[in-house]
Amino acid sequence: MKMSVKNDDRSPQSFLNDSIADHSFHEKCAVFGVYGANDEAATATYYGLWALQHRGQESSGIVSTDGKTLYRHAASGLVAHVYDSASLAKLPGHMAIGHNRYATSGDSRELYNQPIWNKTRTFAFAHNGNLPDTTKLAEFLEEQGIATGHLNDSHMMSEAIDHFVQQGQSLRDAIVSAYPHFHGVFSAVAMDKDNLVAFRDECGIRPLSIGKLGDHGYVVASETCAMDTVNAKFLRDVEPGEMVVINKDGLSSQQIVKGQQKLDIFELIYFARPDSMLLGQRVNSVRERLGHELLKECPIEADVVILRIEGDAVFCR
Repeated sequence: MKMSVKNDDRSPQSFLNDSIADHSFHEKCAVFGVYGANDEAATATYYGLWALQHRGQESSGIVSTDGKTLYRHAASGLVAHVYDSASLAKLPGHMAIGHNRYATSGDSRELYNQPIWNKTRTFAFAHNGNLPDTTKLAEFLEEQGIATGHLNDSHMMSEAIDHFVQQGQSLRDAIVSAYPHFHGVFSAVAMDKDNLVAFRDECGIRPLSIGKLGDHGYVVASETCAMDTVNAKFLRDVEPGEMVVINKDGLSSQQIVKGQQKLDIFELIYFARPDSMLLGQRVNSVRERLGHELLKECPIEADVVILRIEGDAVFCR
């Protein structure tokens, strides 16, 4: 697992030890998107983010649309504290995306809260992942006259997409055009007033899944546990290197680059909720089998083997 450490003179082992001690494995965030939820998209997104709270506890945000205007609410804090009935009432529409954040790049100031919307407020973007090297992306943006000194990796991605949108491309085409400038880890959602878009890096390092909501709606989420919360039926994962577009015509797919699945093992043993499905398997079942393998590799006379994962105990008899 990669960790982002900048201007830090600690040794890698020292940083690892400190991270374990202060529970700061902040390599995960949550993204959620819903299309076709009548006028309750923001409420559905709220419940989806609530189910994904374990993936980010520094801030939360939602952008919704009624097909005419984009509306945004984001603030620092837990999902239950960021939203109330009044704030959700100001997020009308049938489509929305949401984000829970850990500060993988940039700090915890509200400047970096997501979803990000562009200057003209015509699209919004939310990102789970981390671009370890943004040098070429920053160079591309600066060549276009876009200052990058105050931007983290997620904001740079949004600015790159916006560059092509401002040139007249659709959101879908703008993501395809910007994609070659993204080097690193990303499971992302984006939306304009007509389209919900989800896309993944070529290795699929962070999870991203698609679900069916009712007869005509869809959900995309970092984990399937969020779909259970809104009564959506899991369909499949977004494939590595794939982009999925959802609109009034249904769901369409485009393989932007050839994918090679390399899911971060920490998703299975640390990040994901036990009741989520990853790579077609229930996370809790994988953890139980890890306990069985532990017993095989280190046989001892015992009645119970307990595999402890950051406070979660899995009992394997």
